[in-house]
Amino acid sequence: MSFELGWIYLFNIIVNSILSFYTSVFLVLMFVCFLRIKHPRVKNFCYALPFGKIVLDLFLYRFSDWALAMDINPLLAQVGTRTLSIQINPFFGIQLNMQNGCTFSLADTIALSVDPLWIQWIGVIGLVGSFIALVLFAIRTIRDYQNIRRIVQSAKPLQRAILRSSLSSLARKKNIRCLTSDAIHSPCIFGKALLFPRHLIDILSQAEFEAIIAHELTHLQWKDHVARMLCALISAAFWWLGARWWHQCMANFQESAADRAIHQFGISKYDLAEAILKTAKNRHNAPLSPAISLIEHPTYFLNRMQMVLQIEHDRHSRWRAAQYGLLVLGLSAILFGKMWIF
Repeated sequence: MSFELGWIYLFNIIVNSILSFYTSVFLVLMFVCFLRIKHPRVKNFCYALPFGKIVLDLFLYRFSDWALAMDINPLLAQVGTRTLSIQINPFFGIQLNMQNGCTFSLADTIALSVDPLWIQWIGVIGLVGSFIALVLFAIRTIRDYQNIRRIVQSAKPLQRAILRSSLSSLARKKNIRCLTSDAIHSPCIFGKALLFPRHLIDILSQAEFEAIIAHELTHLQWKDHVARMLCALISAAFWWLGARWWHQCMANFQESAADRAIHQFGISKYDLAEAILKTAKNRHNAPLSPAISLIEHPTYFLNRMQMVLQIEHDRHSRWRAAQYGLLVLGLSAILFGKMWIF
């Protein structure tokens, strides 16, 4: 690949990742709406797909079909020899094609229409911005890990038993330690440590106490903290996407899914709602990252309380298997499809 094509390829990554990400977002929302997906855990997986898609796209480029690599300028091609194809076979594809089988992208047409110096500058800004964003992400993550580890080391064992047998056995199976600390203002889980604020533990009833444990153990079971960190890492690397809002939506669904999971332990949604309310009243500081706190974003509080009080047990439905089967097919078609890339 020549020096100039290298810059155009880098420009492709920047432009095509934006197009691919937001096309994936649109398609995911369409599938969720059309198939009437309501469970927040399933929605969480759906919302994680656009992050995985832009990483997978890096391996889906086919340089042997790239028009520019074959010294073909698509802007100089004869009228009628260029087509925009949308295919589902079975993967979803959006590509610009030429009659000789070559492909090109919108980024190619932009790159060929402006001064090459602009393309180089955009590429440099993209690379430097990604490097800075990743360094800041690493520094912030290391600092936060060290901070929460100091809190865990200075925390004291919680002298309160878990009376619900199913919940107690799960906590023992996961080797969970329940601790208290004055350094936090919201219950959170970090590794195998479940931290409670010292001032909060005294005002929680036994049912509210166990509702919080069930909520946090659900986060641990589903590795929600890992998913958040990976998506945050991808967001840093592709900083130009401005995907923080989508990442936050995904985190909100994780919270809702953990709220819904308490019913498997026979815990009332009203006890969880009361525990969340008491936590919110006594919360003054920011959440501890990378630990997952019971209360993280005050702006989401009212919506979350409403959803907690509306929790209902899942009902068996013959449509459920077909619903999720179609969803898996649709998400696979998006994930492995070639959208906007050559």
